[in-house]
Amino acid sequence: MFVGEINISRINETTLYMDYGRLGQAWLVQQGNTGLYVAGWDSDVYQFYLADGFPEVPVVLLDFTEPLTLRILAAGTSTLFTKDEILEELPAQPWDPNSC
Repeated sequence: MFVGEINISRINETTLYMDYGRLGQAWLVQQGNTGLYVAGWDSDVYQFYLADGFPEVPVVLLDFTEPLTLRILAAGTSTLFTKDEILEELPAQPWDPNSC
């Protein structure tokens, strides 16, 4: 289902499209004159949410307001992605060992 990278492509001057596996395909609808977009699903992602016990498909908001980052907000959670960041290049332990 969700394997690989999140790809955002520009279809034309005003239209963005997100592709994250076979289920995560969506037109991105800009909210006003901001860096915020709502996913308009172009796939069967509805089945994923409903099968997982959600009473309805939550609104998925994509936030591009910070340079080189993408924040995805959905169902009360927030996930931050950094452009060109590769899992193998991240530290094995992503926090300071003495911080807990």
